[in-house]
Amino acid sequence: MTKFDWGRSPNGAYVNEEFGQRVWVSFRLMIAATILTIVIGVALGVFTAARQYKLSDRVITSYSYLVYIIPAPVAYFWCRPLRFRLTSPQGRPFST
Repeated sequence: MTKFDWGRSPNGAYVNEEFGQRVWVSFRLMIAATILTIVIGVALGVFTAARQYKLSDRVITSYSYLVYIIPAPVAYFWCRPLRFRLTSPQGRPFST
């Protein structure tokens, strides 16, 4: 039988408890990103459909294809030199 006991982290806390506390933050971020993606995608789709074959249509469509075909690790590699400084909800910087 599977126990799903992931043991303790290097600082001694139970990994299951830490995961349980953080999974809801990730879930909320996923929902927010999904809603934002749908709203922006539909708005841009309507905009380009109304201006079919014009420059704005071609630019937005090309950008959409480019973003769609670039894998996330490649995008990360390209953005890494920018060194985004993000902070956690506790106010400490994320490790980069």
